[in-house]
Amino acid sequence: MASVEKKPLVPETQLKKKKSRQELLQKRVKTAALLKKKRHEKKLEIFKRVEMYAREYSVKERDEIRTARQARQHGDFYVPPAPKLAFVMRIRGINRLHPI
Repeated sequence: MASVEKKPLVPETQLKKKKSRQELLQKRVKTAALLKKKRHEKKLEIFKRVEMYAREYSVKERDEIRTARQARQHGDFYVPPAPKLAFVMRIRGINRLHPI
């Protein structure tokens, strides 16, 4: 007779838990890698947008300087455009009547 080695018995529920934990860990690692990749791509996109805005503002500033110089050269004045933003607030009177 050959000697038969006995393996320690492990309950089936523990084996299932171990398997499900490993699958969950793999999913977490996969999603973490995906999120890291997305964050990196988004960061690159943000930097590109910042460069675009910086370029746009520098061009606008150079245009204003150029127009001011041209105006002085021709003996005129250059008035830079005023901001086009206004805050409007409505004040209600007593008993919701218009304060006239």
